[in-house]
Amino acid sequence: MSSGPPVHFDQPSPRGPSVLMLAVAVAILGTSIAGMAVAEADSINIAAPAALPLAGAFALGAAATATSLTVRLLGWATLLAATCWGAAIARPMWPAGTIAATTPMAKMRIASFNVYKDNARLPEAIAWVLDQHADAVVLIEANMHQRTEFSALLRTYPYAAACAENLHCSTVILTRRPPGHIWHHAQGDPENRKTLSAVTVLLDLGCIHLPLTAAHFSRPWPLGSQRGDLRHLGEVMRHMGRDGLLIGDFNSAPWTFAMRRIAASGHLRLASGPRPTWPSAAASLPPALPLDQFYAGSAVTIANVHTGPDLGSDHRPLVADIAVRCPL
Repeated sequence: MSSGPPVHFDQPSPRGPSVLMLAVAVAILGTSIAGMAVAEADSINIAAPAALPLAGAFALGAAATATSLTVRLLGWATLLAATCWGAAIARPMWPAGTIAATTPMAKMRIASFNVYKDNARLPEAIAWVLDQHADAVVLIEANMHQRTEFSALLRTYPYAAACAENLHCSTVILTRRPPGHIWHHAQGDPENRKTLSAVTVLLDLGCIHLPLTAAHFSRPWPLGSQRGDLRHLGEVMRHMGRDGLLIGDFNSAPWTFAMRRIAASGHLRLASGPRPTWPSAAASLPPALPLDQFYAGSAVTIANVHTGPDLGSDHRPLVADIAVRCPL
């Protein structure tokens, strides 16, 4: 009985998995780089601290397992590119040099907090803000006209400026002293994301007036949905907020190209560094992303910036101690 010709089964090419890993690595890296020009890709860059190491891991896997010399070389090249690009993305996080206090300095403390509009622990959050003894307070999602709990803050900070003149806007700056000027930046309904939720006040520090801008951006999803906020705030920083202070909840990360452009438009540098503020959860994982940020102009020396505790919001507060160089 003849057994017939031997049957040959096709074996999977050992090149397949390594090529797939290389393709994934290149796709992640390419999307991140495209963020320089494409808003949708830049929104994905919010996750760059996780995405770029993942790209590097896939590239390393391709380089280590490929049987093809070409794939191995491309894997090592992609790993090197992802490493260099990651360092470039992280550039805003690098500590900025401080300014020597060779001239008189005006000192102040600023507290900033997205209190969350439905915060069940609002009285506790307000008590914490008052305990900071700040000179100015930035509040996000603070419905001053709806929650009576804010009256305690208004007794200490009697001057309130919101992104709309009637205070029907939840982005608010509170000060102890009357501001030199107020610019309300809402040009529509800020509470339904129809316009930029932002306000600028001119702080009177005695020896100098310094612009302070507070802003609350739309969420980044769907991708590119922050375009209008970015364009509007860029104009604000160029014309009213230059060389001053910018604080807020940007629903974005400071390493994105959009936030870099905002900082550059106001001649500002990141002062809050990589301190994560979101999501805030006392009993689970610590905050992961620095969605709340503080930017400062060249005349500002940063003495200290720190985050506060979990106070019923999905964000942690920021507190900054600064000194501003007085003109000679």
